[in-house]
Amino acid sequence: MKPEHLTSALESEPFQPFRAHFGSGRYVEIRNPGLVVVSETGRVAIAFRPKSDGWDVLNLSLIERLEILGDSNGDHHGKPPKRRRS
Repeated sequence: MKPEHLTSALESEPFQPFRAHFGSGRYVEIRNPGLVVVSETGRVAIAFRPKSDGWDVLNLSLIERLEILGDSNGDHHGKPPKRRRS
């Protein structure tokens, strides 16, 4: 996966939680973009786990896909958010 795919998902407005899926079947859930740090080279990211001292190291070249989960509070129920009219 290209680094810009992850940074785009982290910077999306409004933010939507997602899972980063690896070829091994492992995945990491990202529910707060403020808990993710992407290296300057864009090849590695550190995702801190909420409410713990744990973290996951993400090798971006090993991520196969991102799965959007919806709102972090669970009110989303798989439906797309309503768009505001301007």
